[in-house]
Parts: sequence; structure tokens; C-alpha cells
Amino acid sequence: MTPTEKKRQLAIEELENYENNFLKQLVVIRDIFARPLLSSQTTIEESRRYSFHDTLFGNYHILANHHKKLVRELDGSRDANNFNLFPDSITIGSILYKHFSRLIDPYIRYVSNHVFAKYQYNMEYSKNPAFVRFIEQQEAIEKDFRIPLKGLLISPIVRMAKYDLLFDTILK
Repeated sequence: MTPTEKKRQLAIEELENYENNFLKQLVVIRDIFARPLLSSQTTIEESRRYSFHDTLFGNYHILANHHKKLVRELDGSRDANNFNLFPDSITIGSILYKHFSRLIDPYIRYVSNHVFAKYQYNMEYSKNPAFVRFIEQQEAIEKDFRIPLKGLLISPIVRMAKYDLLFDTILK
């Protein structure tokens, strides 16, 4: 394997690991924060709980579904004769194009909601001691990443820059 091909293979593997890690973050959002917030009878009053949940977490579940499909296809694209090798650039490029072209609208929606979600989070945090306790309790439970909820909620946005670097390496 040439040094260039080794770099390409490593970049594809890094992309796959990056996607798997992101999916784990989205599971933490769902299991540690989003679902417990909806089921909590004391954190947010019932009349606005679902609205607050939808604003705070946006369409993270849609992003999770898309990224899960991408990971499955990347896993399935490995060479059957050599599990460590990924396919040629045209095949991997087609996979990435297919999935990322479907992610544009969900990401636009998530990003455009984020400023309002951050504002709602800060307002609730400053006025609602039950919400503060909830966040502190849930962040203490979250052991996989040790990232506060605010960091998890911005992770879909900040990860975009790394894609450019990975894609450039894959294309070389």
C-alpha cells in the first residue's frame, strides 16, 4: 500500500470513528437529558415541557438517524477480502455525497435553532432552580464524555470544520 493510500485509509477510518463518537454523544443527549427531561414532573411545568424540550434539543434525533445510516454504509463498504481496507475513492465519495447531501437541511434547521435553544437554556437556568438541579444531576450521571449539556448541544455545529479536513485527505 502506498503512503498516500495509507493516509486515505486512515482518514476514512478516522471519519468512521468520528461518526461513531458523534452517535454516542447523541445517545447521551437522548438518554441522559432529553427523555428524562420529558418524564420529569418537577423540572419544567407540563404546559411548556414539550415545547421547551423541542426548542432545547432541536432535531438532534433526525441528525442521529442520518449519521447512523452513514456509519452502517461505511461499515458495509469495507473490502470483503480485507476488512481493514475501504473502497476506492469513487465508491467512498458516492457514499459521502449521498449521506451529506441529505444532511444539509437537518443541519441548517439545527444550527438555526441553536441560538434560540441557547437563549432558552440560559433563561431557564437563571430562573428555575429545579432545572438547575436537573442539569447538575444529569451531568453527574453522564460519564462517557464529561461534556456539559451545553457542549453536547453545540457539538453538531462545531464538528462541521473537521469534515472539510477529512474529506480533503480522503480525496488526495
